[in-house]
Amino acid sequence: MVPCKINSVKLRDIMPVSDVSAAYSMRVNAPRQRVWDALMNADLAQLPIARRLMALRTFGRRKPPKAHQPRTLADFGSAGGRTDAGGFREIIRVPEEEIVIGIVGKFWRPDAPVFRDWTPEDFATLAPQGQAKAAWNFYLEDAGDSTIVSTETRVQCFGTAPRIKFRTYWTLIGFFSGLIRKEMLQMVKKSAEGAPVGG
Repeated sequence: MVPCKINSVKLRDIMPVSDVSAAYSMRVNAPRQRVWDALMNADLAQLPIARRLMALRTFGRRKPPKAHQPRTLADFGSAGGRTDAGGFREIIRVPEEEIVIGIVGKFWRPDAPVFRDWTPEDFATLAPQGQAKAAWNFYLEDAGDSTIVSTETRVQCFGTAPRIKFRTYWTLIGFFSGLIRKEMLQMVKKSAEGAPVGG
């Protein structure tokens, strides 16, 4: 990991104010295009820590995956940015620079109900009372012969009760959420650095 210099151009535009935020970054010894390809094609469903935490959250209950549910960030673009992965949708993508996805709901509840009546164009101005919205990005920046990949999560709550409940929830899961983000960055780094030149 490298000292986290938060670079989230589109994310800041989409969500300039947040109640909770967390950011991580990593240097990858590969050119930006290769890192972007590795990021877009990383199978996030294969992350060991993420799988274990999801199993814990659902008390071991597993829902069969939907046939159209995306497993990679590249899959999100297959339906005009409206492909849904557990409530997450792509908001904006700047190829080889930044991708932002978002979700709206009551994340602090055990059943984590998701609000789906929104479009990517609505997200920035969406203010659903009693709920929260989260935006999550990956940002790439050239660093000589390498690339810095950063990821940031921002959450904005609407209403006093949701804000208190979410902050309590974040106190419990924030550390583990950070582990998942770091695991994702490690997956991208391993894939990009292991790819053959020109591959």
